[in-house]
Amino acid sequence: FYPFLQELSFIRPLRFLSPNAFAEGADSDPYTANSCERGWGTLESDKEGVPNVVCAGIANVSGTGPFAFASREQSVLTTADFDEIRVDDTVEFTGNQDYWGGAPGIETLKVVRYESADQIREALLDGSLDVMWGDGVLPSNTITDIAAMNNPS
Repeated sequence: FYPFLQELSFIRPLRFLSPNAFAEGADSDPYTANSCERGWGTLESDKEGVPNVVCAGIANVSGTGPFAFASREQSVLTTADFDEIRVDDTVEFTGNQDYWGGAPGIETLKVVRYESADQIREALLDGSLDVMWGDGVLPSNTITDIAAMNNPS
């Protein structure tokens, strides 16, 4: 069920969201405080009588999984087009003691954004990073080198 459940949390074409997570709470106006990403700005309507949609994002993260959102640190990056986008640098989750499947064995889960493959490599080597996720995050020769360091012949 993993891919299907994950898909339900994405904004395309819709997502399941607690009413309290909307920018202005359960009474948010779908036109003036839509849950679409803030970075999208205002979506202008090309139809007469249909108002523009202001993307206000969401106010918080909610869910019923094994981990509960605890905090996040963000920064603003400037793109090549000189647009500013907000990105999550660190997002921290704590074990949900009330999870219906039982409390997880991990107290704290941190998702960290690294600027470069070199930073990821160093974090793996110094022990501050336990898991790396994604395809092409590190060159294959770097992965082989790290594996060789941990399993000398």
